[in-house]
Amino acid sequence: MKNRFLTTFLALAAIAAFTHTQSTQQPTKAELLAHLHNVKAEITEIIQNYEGPIIPEDKKSEQQFALNIINEFYDSSDLLQQNLSNQIDNDFSLLCNNMINFNQLPHNITYVAPTFDKITKTQLYQTFEAIFAKLHPQYCINNPNGCLISITAQDIFEEILEVIFYIKELEPWLQKIDTKIAELK
Repeated sequence: MKNRFLTTFLALAAIAAFTHTQSTQQPTKAELLAHLHNVKAEITEIIQNYEGPIIPEDKKSEQQFALNIINEFYDSSDLLQQNLSNQIDNDFSLLCNNMINFNQLPHNITYVAPTFDKITKTQLYQTFEAIFAKLHPQYCINNPNGCLISITAQDIFEEILEVIFYIKELEPWLQKIDTKIAELK
């Protein structure tokens, strides 16, 4: 009885070890290339199907104000772009090594607050606050009855970061995938 148990145990251990070895192997170039083409199609579909929020006509000026802030903040902040790039690099390694789909990523196109340490967040806020201080007065002049008249930079900073990490992440993903596909060919 002991021998049978020991034999069964050793057989199961060997199967488990073999399965673990198989699952930790790196994908072949062909497998990775096919996987990246699938992920690229997935991201392209997300971009093509994104309609954005439906903005009522009387809120178009608020939308334009937000887009102006988002674009200027992103374009003028190397720190923000680097942080986004680092997040993409980490997720890209996970995507390639584990052969998972884009929608299986733990940070699937969402801003995660712990991404920034206190110093980085303070630096980002200072950049954002300067841009807000430049653009908000013009919004107030153009929209004396606008709903964003009394809003402060502090009120919308976190939301703007979330939006940036959502809308600004997809294009760099496609660039990174295209680069890796070209490298594998």
